[in-house]
Amino acid sequence: MAKRPSNTPIINAGLVDEFVDTAYDNVKVVSDNIDNVNLVAENLSEITDTSNDVIAIQASEAAVEADRQEVESNTNLTAANTAAASQSAADAATSESSALASATSSSSSATNAENSAISAQTSATASAQSASVAQATVTQAQQFATASSNSADSAAASANLATNTLNTVNGLKTESQAAANTASDAADEATEAADRAQVSAPNQIELSTNLITTQNIIVTYNPMY
Repeated sequence: MAKRPSNTPIINAGLVDEFVDTAYDNVKVVSDNIDNVNLVAENLSEITDTSNDVIAIQASEAAVEADRQEVESNTNLTAANTAAASQSAADAATSESSALASATSSSSSATNAENSAISAQTSATASAQSASVAQATVTQAQQFATASSNSADSAAASANLATNTLNTVNGLKTESQAAANTASDAADEATEAADRAQVSAPNQIELSTNLITTQNIIVTYNPMY
């Protein structure tokens, strides 16, 4: 821990010095880094805007990921529905075959075959309905895919906005540095002009004195004056 300069009076050594020395450390840290503090203060608004853009990009990426997961879930559901529809169609074909075999054996078997045919028709209807549900699910999955693509475009636009904002901040820094350089050059020129004025002023005073002396001599020795 840094100590105060040796010429600083110590009024109450002990408890008071502990807090005074700590405060001195804090002030010294701020003083050593004052250039960085000023730089952050000068560009605080641009830094805040950039942070907001980054937050917006992260939110867009999260939305895209959520849409992707939902599309994946719907795709899995579509596959399950398609498998169920295939199984129902297979069951319907099996029932229809049993009905035809029963019809050739006897009239009672024909009745059973008719019932089996009705059952097969019912299964076929169920299969058609399952196919319709599967088609609707596929359509919904395509809609989610389109929404995900739109979200990705939005994220890309946000990324471009963040890049443009960063470029603007860098441009402002460059302009500020150029202005500082111009001001420094002007100060140097003013200093040189002041130096020239200090050098020429005594010479001008001496020249004026010589002119006055010459005029006095002329007045003294010229009867016309």
